[in-house]
Amino acid sequence: MHELKGILRDCLGADSALLIYDAALEQYMPRFNQSGVAIHAFIFPGNCSDAAIDDLTAAARNIAVDCVIGFGGGKTLDTAKAVAANLNLPMVIMPSAASNDAPTSRLVAIYEEHVFKHSRVLARNPDLVLVDTSILAEAPRRLLVAGIGDALSKKFEVDCSVANSVPNTFGMQSLLLSRTLADRCYELIRIHAISAIGECEAQRPGENFERLVEACVLYSGLAFEGGGLSLAHGLLRGLTCMPETECFLHGELVAYGSLVQVLACQRQRDEFDELLGVVKAVGLPSCLRDFGVSDISKERLSEVAAQTLTAPYLAGGAQQIFQDDIVQAMLELERRTA
Repeated sequence: MHELKGILRDCLGADSALLIYDAALEQYMPRFNQSGVAIHAFIFPGNCSDAAIDDLTAAARNIAVDCVIGFGGGKTLDTAKAVAANLNLPMVIMPSAASNDAPTSRLVAIYEEHVFKHSRVLARNPDLVLVDTSILAEAPRRLLVAGIGDALSKKFEVDCSVANSVPNTFGMQSLLLSRTLADRCYELIRIHAISAIGECEAQRPGENFERLVEACVLYSGLAFEGGGLSLAHGLLRGLTCMPETECFLHGELVAYGSLVQVLACQRQRDEFDELLGVVKAVGLPSCLRDFGVSDISKERLSEVAAQTLTAPYLAGGAQQIFQDDIVQAMLELERRTA
């Protein structure tokens, strides 16, 4: 944090910043205030909604700053990105945990309360991403595990997206590099996840933690933007409509979605056992029961599947995944994890 002033000046020519941060990170504010950067701080309101973004934009409109810094979890970072875009200012992203792939992305996930509504696509990606692993290692274990859940999906989502020639988030043909990044991301998770979690719990980040953070923050983000998304993330639209999932994190839901995807996608079914082993080994949810869902009737699952297929990268059978495929995969997952 003590190098923040030099980094902002060297990279962006910035001496002042609008800071949007999680209230739970108040203990880090003295570090910002002592950094030499003129900080104008706003607490993240708790939800990345259109209304929250508009309110923060209006509050900051007449404050003279050189950039916007987002410091916190995925929703905080997405909110900061949107505010920076609204103000036409450089965006600086500082994750407080390796809990998701938001830091490098130009996408903003918009929610109303707990329910995912849509993604806003910004004109550009963040100008600067600062990852301080000494801060990330102080985050709760659960956040790191959620980041693993978000990142491990990319191997399967990029594979399915590329196989079906679905455009990536830039509306272009997926890059082969994206598949390489996605595969390497999954490989690093399998190699380093367990040891990295131990280093996080001890708050002593070592080589395993560094490599896992690289996978969860960098490889994961670059892979999905250049390669595309699939059912694992599409299921967020259906799962977040279930009240039982309200207290669960993005990556926890995505990990479950990855298991559903490999069962729904014939070309990936052989990878189910290995994926399930990784999910269980790190302590991620592996079935609806883990979310406290007891009603798994076909009618209810059909509603989840219908909402899932409103994702633009799945709509109209773009990836050869249909409503009944999703329902049957969810039911099979419950049987195979019973």
